[in-house]
Amino acid sequence: MKFAALALALLLAVGSHAAAMQSDAPSQLAHIRSAVGMYLDQVKDSAARSLDHLDGTEYESYKAQLATSLDSLQASIKSAQAGAEPYTDAAVAQVMEATTEVRASIMADVEALRTDLAPKREALKKVVDAHIEEYRTMLEPVLVDFSAYHKAQVDALKLKLDPVMDELTAKAKLALLYEAISAAMTKN
Repeated sequence: MKFAALALALLLAVGSHAAAMQSDAPSQLAHIRSAVGMYLDQVKDSAARSLDHLDGTEYESYKAQLATSLDSLQASIKSAQAGAEPYTDAAVAQVMEATTEVRASIMADVEALRTDLAPKREALKKVVDAHIEEYRTMLEPVLVDFSAYHKAQVDALKLKLDPVMDELTAKAKLALLYEAISAAMTKN
């Protein structure tokens, strides 16, 4: 009984927290406004970085004026956005209200299509997996033979190159020793 009470209390706490989080979530319109604001900030920052390239050129005198113009343009756009907010809220609310039935119908159609396609997707997955397994079993012996053949070729080449590499290494050591001795003798 204590376990059931604890589980119910936990579900109530988690459920009420989730409901509060959903009600605090920004609307799609607020999210779009935020994204547009971020985009405008990025454009302004990019333009300001472009103005940094004017340093040391004949256009350097225009840099401060252009930066001020960018700031005032951004402020004007943000104030226009804030002024249009009530109108866009009303328009979006009207559009959402007018299209409620259409959106519900579309969502129902999409869900019905998803439900209808689920068994077909599983059947297709089984067929594709069967074909992949068939191809793997057909190609595996060829690839194993190919790999073994090339491993034997590489091993044979390594056997032929080992004496040559040993000789080159010895010559390189002798050349380094000769250079060290020559350098020591010319010093003295």
